[in-house]
Amino acid sequence: SDGINKLHNWLTSSSNAAVGLNNKQSLVRTSDGNLWLAYFDVIDGNAQAFISRSDNNGSTWATPLALMDQNASIQTSGANFSPAIDVNDADGIHVVWADSNRTQDDIHYRNCPARTLNCMNSNNWTTDLNLSADNNNSAYPAITISADGNVHVVWSTVVSGQGQAYYTQCSTLPCTSAGNWSTPVKLKTSTTITGT
Repeated sequence: SDGINKLHNWLTSSSNAAVGLNNKQSLVRTSDGNLWLAYFDVIDGNAQAFISRSDNNGSTWATPLALMDQNASIQTSGANFSPAIDVNDADGIHVVWADSNRTQDDIHYRNCPARTLNCMNSNNWTTDLNLSADNNNSAYPAITISADGNVHVVWSTVVSGQGQAYYTQCSTLPCTSAGNWSTPVKLKTSTTITGT
């Protein structure tokens, strides 16, 4: 019961920062008080990334919306996992996730640009964009939007058996154009993963 009280107290706070380890779910609050959850679930044996919204402080949630672009010409096998979410100053929802529906795991990005749009309607979301776009397996993305509106994304990639962290940013709108993202930069190479 103490844990539930702590969760409720956090949910009623005014924080709107992205949280979580980003390997399972992430939660943000928009300025209108709505909660937005990005998570993945296994349905009929397939892992899929979803978002959902609560307009009553988490008591009930809207029917989940799949993040995968249903109009994209991709394979039906594979999985979408590790979603992470953040919100811009116009209450636009920005999401990244790992996608293994193609030849390897890639990091994908979509957004619903502003609160004036119904972000629970898939027609108001941009087409997904592959941010990693290389021949290596990438996963565990994290996203944050800085005060200047730039969208920053980091993720983990395995190259020749070594874990590497990569970073990219979008500083010119729209972020749905690959040309508006910086070339991914390798931040760190490690043969082991350590926790803190």
